[in-house]
Amino acid sequence: MGCDAISMVEFIEHLYPDTLRRVEETVFSRLYPSIVVVTTPNYEFNSLFPGPIRFRHYDHKFEWTRGEFQKWGQDVCDKYGYTVCFDGIGNPPPECQHVGFCSQAAIFCSSSPHRLKEESEGNVYSLVAESVFPHKDKETLSSDEILKLEVSYVINLLKRAQPSPREQDDIEDVDQIHIPISRLMNFTRISKLVNIESLRMFLVDNGYQLTEDQSNLITPMDDECEDHDGWHSDEGTEKLPSDTETEVGGDQTLCTAPAIDSDNSAELWE
Repeated sequence: MGCDAISMVEFIEHLYPDTLRRVEETVFSRLYPSIVVVTTPNYEFNSLFPGPIRFRHYDHKFEWTRGEFQKWGQDVCDKYGYTVCFDGIGNPPPECQHVGFCSQAAIFCSSSPHRLKEESEGNVYSLVAESVFPHKDKETLSSDEILKLEVSYVINLLKRAQPSPREQDDIEDVDQIHIPISRLMNFTRISKLVNIESLRMFLVDNGYQLTEDQSNLITPMDDECEDHDGWHSDEGTEKLPSDTETEVGGDQTLCTAPAIDSDNSAELWE
């Protein structure tokens, strides 16, 4: 078919490996645009975020190091006849240049930008699916329905940020995660709708399990919270530091990331 350009911005990390391979074929072989721009989180930058963050969003299936991303990009070039240059968005602090950009970018250029396959007859595109974020539609959803969506989103976000229960000595059941109710209230999109007592009642009424003193939400640990889906090398799956400091080289230089409040972090992950 042929087209001028395609951008995939913070997109590929939401795909499972087999789906990503099909996307590669569709974009680079069937559509084969002159230019393709791809951005994705840089896993190495995550060490600068406060707390033990595995992935930046609970829906991420992987987050690549720079080496992993560049290997993927070069493999695409070798297979589909493109060249690539790598760049990034979001500079690290001056003392932490070793981690690279916050998001990494690849700009692919076709080796034969004017080649066109025989065009198919008629309209080759059809609408496969359409999704509209329901919590943005204030006219059709009640406050309880909006709260239900926000609570579900925040719980999944915090499950990703929580240390594994196997790393917590005070948790007897390693298949469960305890999330303080007070942490949910740190998100203004929840605290604007309910106070903490109303939130506890809401959670119980909607089938969530609380601890005996009702200070923590108990939620099952998903398999995705326990591993990195096999995408990372041993180096990529190292446990992140538990605070905002990370050791750099032999000179013991420390990097400290600016604090990110809970509500802003939710906006960032979206």
